[in-house]
Amino acid sequence: MIIHKVNSLDNLESLLTHYKNNNYGYISYITGEYGITIKTYKTYVYNFYQELKKNNIKTVGFVFKNTTSFLYNCCDEIIEYQDIEFDNINNDMSSYEGNNGYAKQYIIGIKNFKYEELLEKINFQHIFYTLFVDGSYHNNIKSNQITYNNNIILYKIMNNDCSIYITSDYNIITHSEPFIINSNKSNNRCIAIWIRNTNKWNFRNTRIETYQSVFNYCINNNITCYVFMDLLPIELPNSKYIINYTNRFKNRPNWDNFLNILSKCDFYIGSDSGSSEMVFLNIKINILLDKLNEIAIIKEIQNKNKEECYYFDVINFTNQFANIMNNYYK
Repeated sequence: MIIHKVNSLDNLESLLTHYKNNNYGYISYITGEYGITIKTYKTYVYNFYQELKKNNIKTVGFVFKNTTSFLYNCCDEIIEYQDIEFDNINNDMSSYEGNNGYAKQYIIGIKNFKYEELLEKINFQHIFYTLFVDGSYHNNIKSNQITYNNNIILYKIMNNDCSIYITSDYNIITHSEPFIINSNKSNNRCIAIWIRNTNKWNFRNTRIETYQSVFNYCINNNITCYVFMDLLPIELPNSKYIINYTNRFKNRPNWDNFLNILSKCDFYIGSDSGSSEMVFLNIKINILLDKLNEIAIIKEIQNKNKEECYYFDVINFTNQFANIMNNYYK
C-alpha cells in the first residue's frame, strides 16, 4: 500500500490535483465514534471502492495521523495527514485533548471549512464525502443530519450522487476482509487487552474483575500482556509480564500501532467498545469479551471465526478465563 504523508492543506491540494487529473476516485475522511467509523469504512466505503474497481478506476483515501488502517482493503493509495486536525484553522470547533468522553470533538469530530472548500474546488467526479458519525446520526455536507434506517447521500460516482439506505445494524451484503490473519496456534504466549474506561456510557467499561483475572493469569503463567488504556487510565501491576503499550497522539489512539501489536498476539481481550469493533473488522484473531452488543455484522463475523476454530466468545473472566487459556496453551 502506497502511503503519502502530508503536513499542510497546500501539500494536500497539489496531491489532490494530481489524482483528479488522473481520474482517481477520492475518499474523504470519516470521523466520530470509532466503532461506527470503522464499520462505515469496512462496509459503505468498501462498497464504493468496489464500484470504482468494476470500472477500472483507482481510488485514493484521506485519513488523519495513525489511522491508515481504516482504509486497508478500501482503496489503492492513502494520504495520511500528520495531525488529527487541520492546524485548528477554520475548524468548526476548537482543539481538544482532555479526558471527557462526551466532548463533541470525540463524538462527532471536527469539520474544517477550508478543506471542504478545497474539495469543491478540485471537484472529483467520484468521491466519498466527508462524514461525521455517532450512535444516532450520520452527517455530511450533502445530506446534513440523517438518523439510522434512512437514506443518505454518502458518495457520488460519475458525478451522480448515490443515496444509500443506512441501517443501525450495518447488515450489509459485503464488507472488506481482515487485513491481518493470525495463526490460530501461533503460541507467541502474548495477548493484548484494551481496557475501556471513560465517563461516557461507563456501564460499557471493562469490568474490574476482567482485567484483574487477565493480569493474575499472565503473571502466574509467564504470559506477556500488552495493555492499551482509554481516556481514564488505571494503575497496572508492577510485573514484567504486564506492559503498558498505550500510544496516543493528542489523546487519540494510535490505531495503526494497536493493530500492529495485535498481529503478534494470540488473543485480544476487550469489551463492548469501538476498539473491539476495530479488531473484529481488521484482524482474524482469538477474541474474548466481557460484554458485546451483537449487531448483525458482528454476529456474522463471530460465527465465521468460530467455524474457522477461533475463539470469539463473551465470558465470565473470573470463572472461565483461566480454563480457556490453559486449554489453548497446553
